[in-house]
Amino acid sequence: GWLKTVDQYYYGTHNDIYRGGVQYILDTVIDELLKDSNKTFIYVEMAFFKRWWDEQSTDMKNTVRKLVKGGQFEFVNAGWCMNDEASVHYTATIDQMSEGMVWLQKEVGVPGVDVTPNIAWQIDPFGHSSAHAALVAQMGLKGLFFARMDYQDYNKRKANKDLEYNWFVEDRNLFTGVMYRHYNEPPGYDFDQRRENAPMVRNRNSPEYNMPSRVAGFVKYMNEQSSHYRSGNIMLTMGGDFCYQNARMYFKNLDILMDAVNKDSAKNGFKMFYSTPTKYMNAVIKGADLLQNKTDDLFPYANDPHSYWTGYFTSRPGLKRYVRDCNSVLQACKQIEATIGVRKGGPTSEKLRYAMAVAQHHDAVSGTSKQHVADDYAQRLAIGQTECEGVINMGLKKLAGLTHNLQSCRMANESVCEVTRNENSSYTIIVYNPRNLPRVEYLRIPLVHPHYSLLDVASGRREHIEFVRTSKETKNINPSALPLVGVIKAHLPPLGYTSYMLNLDLDTPRSPIRKSWHRSNSAEPLVVESKVYKIEFDIDTGAMLRITNKLAGLTGVSDKIIQRYMQYTSNTGDKISNQPSGAYIFRPKTQKADDLGTPTLTD
Repeated sequence: GWLKTVDQYYYGTHNDIYRGGVQYILDTVIDELLKDSNKTFIYVEMAFFKRWWDEQSTDMKNTVRKLVKGGQFEFVNAGWCMNDEASVHYTATIDQMSEGMVWLQKEVGVPGVDVTPNIAWQIDPFGHSSAHAALVAQMGLKGLFFARMDYQDYNKRKANKDLEYNWFVEDRNLFTGVMYRHYNEPPGYDFDQRRENAPMVRNRNSPEYNMPSRVAGFVKYMNEQSSHYRSGNIMLTMGGDFCYQNARMYFKNLDILMDAVNKDSAKNGFKMFYSTPTKYMNAVIKGADLLQNKTDDLFPYANDPHSYWTGYFTSRPGLKRYVRDCNSVLQACKQIEATIGVRKGGPTSEKLRYAMAVAQHHDAVSGTSKQHVADDYAQRLAIGQTECEGVINMGLKKLAGLTHNLQSCRMANESVCEVTRNENSSYTIIVYNPRNLPRVEYLRIPLVHPHYSLLDVASGRREHIEFVRTSKETKNINPSALPLVGVIKAHLPPLGYTSYMLNLDLDTPRSPIRKSWHRSNSAEPLVVESKVYKIEFDIDTGAMLRITNKLAGLTGVSDKIIQRYMQYTSNTGDKISNQPSGAYIFRPKTQKADDLGTPTLTD
């Protein structure tokens, strides 16, 4: 979703925002493919296709399978969505692609019907990474097509006939094609019912007859496009966002245009026919020795000198962080689910898998959707997170042999935990490590009072717990914050858990309660160090001063750090360009950032 949510786009509601309903595309396209075996169509995002598939009869499902087997209907990409390539984590990309591909094989693929995609179709993301190219190559995809490339790179490749090349990533070769005019049809030849382009009128007796001019304009455009490619084959993309809601209207006009061009194919210099990206790629790579090689990224993307699409690297940081957090929950959830199995009627990972998959969309985790759409993404994640927390809690209960249920404290970062609000209870704490390496983590448990002792269940050893007073800033954010936080240093085994007992203990002398920030009277910097690094912080501002690599050389190697807080003022358009800075594009008013001053730490 961008202007509308995924369901609003699928069902076609809220047409006051945008006229688009995905279900009607599939309904009408299938009808047209059945009428003419020469016609072809490709489909990309399984999040939409699943919604449509679930509403179809068995007969219609079998009809689609026949179209796939006959080569008329081809799945490309086949992920849950067309994911972003800059803001995503690679594990989330793998998950969303796997979610779509596995669903497609399970639900649509049957013996004799191969639904395996060959093409990565990344036509709308705002720049492209070699990491993503490597991932799809390792997934078995043979080619990649996209539309957005830096204008300087595009113009040079266009002039040199290098818009198609071999992308070498992770010892694999991925055929790559850059689309000629974004991913749309030639200007003036969009036959969608929502557009104002003239239809093809071939009735010579009609005053609206327009074939000579329409065909001539099209032939001129195609010959211009062909002059920038090497192989003698040209991909003509016909359609755009939410086109073919009236597939009959689109295909009818396209048929008339193709018939007219092909009658004079010798004169026009080319012949038109319906095809698919896989067929096109196979035709082009026969002359693969003509293609140039590439290994690096396609970032940053700019479409003119004043429009660099780097704003979305930081747009909606709250949503970006929540997607990352949910990704961590999902990995743990899947591990627990694989370990103990799925209980019939119980919570599963499905809702969070689907929510995380659609959240990788290039207008989701990128932060470029409208507010109500971003809210919809977050709501789906929250519902899925709750389900997965149920899976994790039930699994850890079973693994630890507990008789009572476990609950999660999702708002512990705000010193809120409904479970520990009871001042007269003891608690079992289970900490799970989803990584394949041992970890040491500091846990923060919101508490009402400090009268607790801590016991490691496995060893029976008493462990140290420190009590820190909740800061007034935290209480200002959430008045429900509990007054204290118990801090535990937890040692966690790889792919395992550690159990603690937090016992109510009114008799043992308690540890002193510390302030949230302990200010020293010394002028010496605050030091945090490990076996490898030593990091020094300013005692008054909290700013980083120096990083020392203790293993480099005899005495280590230090780098002095100057940490400042600065901001750019957004450009709202000027005499040079009317392009403003926004969610997509970062364009400051001046090249100089404004200094915000040095903050100071408070108690």
